Amino acid sequence: MKEDRKQSAKKLSNSVSKKMKKSDKKTKLHQVKSRFYYIFWGTCTSAVVLGQLYVGIGYREMAIGVNTLTGNINRIFRFVR
Repeated sequence: MKEDRKQSAKKLSNSVSKKMKKSDKKTKLHQVKSRFYYIFWGTCTSAVVLGQLYVGIGYREMAIGVNTLTGNINRIFRFVR
């Protein structure tokens, strides 16, 4: 009886492993990316990073300009008092 269980378990594990091998092949084929995929997403990533740098530099220049303007306005009001 134990031998029958062992044999049936072995047959079951063999059939399961065969099915898994077939499904593994299918999933591996779906996971292969083309060269265009990496070029596209690399370009998108670099565009976003460069855009963030551009916005950050513009914000810094604007902040310096606003600080200069408010400093000048404060000097004028001190002079008027």
